[in-house]
Amino acid sequence: MLFSIGSFLDLQISITLSVLMNNNSFIKLIAYSMTYLGDIAPFLIILFLIAILVNCLVFKFNPGYKNFLIAFVQFLFYLIFVLTCTSSLWLFHDLQSGEKVYYFTALGINLILGFAVQLVIILKLNNYQKCQKFMTPVFKAITFLIILGLAILILKYSFGRPRFRDLQSDYSDFKNWYENIFSSQNRGTSFPSGHMGMVCFYLSLKWFLKPLKWQDNYQEKILTALFWLMIFLMGFARIVIKAHFLTDVVMTPIIALLVFWVSDIIVEKIKEVNFKAEVINE
Repeated sequence: MLFSIGSFLDLQISITLSVLMNNNSFIKLIAYSMTYLGDIAPFLIILFLIAILVNCLVFKFNPGYKNFLIAFVQFLFYLIFVLTCTSSLWLFHDLQSGEKVYYFTALGINLILGFAVQLVIILKLNNYQKCQKFMTPVFKAITFLIILGLAILILKYSFGRPRFRDLQSDYSDFKNWYENIFSSQNRGTSFPSGHMGMVCFYLSLKWFLKPLKWQDNYQEKILTALFWLMIFLMGFARIVIKAHFLTDVVMTPIIALLVFWVSDIIVEKIKEVNFKAEVINE
C-alpha cells in the first residue's frame, strides 16, 4: 500500500518531509544518527556471526583453557569491531565537524549492542552441543546477507534513479522509480535504499531466536518491535535528508522479506541433500 502511494506521490512526500528537518533539531538528530547507524550496522551482524563461530571452533578444537581462549579471542574481535566502526575518525577523516554528535550517537548505540551480542553468545554457547544448534542459522544469515546485498546493488544500478537531493531546483528532472531503467542520462542510485538494506540485515537474527530459546516469548516480541521501529526511523531519516523517496525505502524491506524466505529454502535444501548423501554412504 505504501509503495502504491509513493508511486503517485513520491515527490510531494519528499518535499513535505524534507522541510521538517530544517525546522526541528530533534528530527535532524534522528535523521543523521540513523544514517550513520546504517553506515556501520553490518559490522554488528558480522561481529555476531564471528562470535558464534569463535565459540564453536574453540569448543571443538581446544578442550582445555576454553574460557580463557573464548574471552581472549572475543575481546580481540571486539577491538577490531570498534576500530572498524570508528574508521571515519582515524582512517578516512571524512567526518564533518557539525555532524559529530550524530556520529557518536550512532557509534555509541552500535558499540553497546556489540558488547551485548558478545556477552549473550559467551553465556549461551557454553558447550559444543549448543554451538552446533547455531550453525544452520549462521549459514542462513550469511546466505541472506550476500543475496540481499547483491540484489540491492544490482537493482540500484539497473534502475538508475536520481536522488531527490540531486534534482534541479524546479524538480523538472524528477523520475518515478521505473522511469530511468533504459535511460543513459541523469543516472543515480536512489532505488532501492541501501541504508534500509543495512537495517534489514537485522532480520537475519530471527533464525537465532529458536536456539537462543527466545522464540514465542517476550524477547521475540521486543526484538520484533525494535526491528520495525528501526525500519520506520531509517526510512523516515533517508527521506527527510533528501537521500531517498518513499518507494525507495519501502521496496528494500519487501526485497529483504523475499530474500529471507529464499535463503531459508536454499539452506534447508542443502541440509536435506547432505543428509540423504550421508544415509546413502552409511
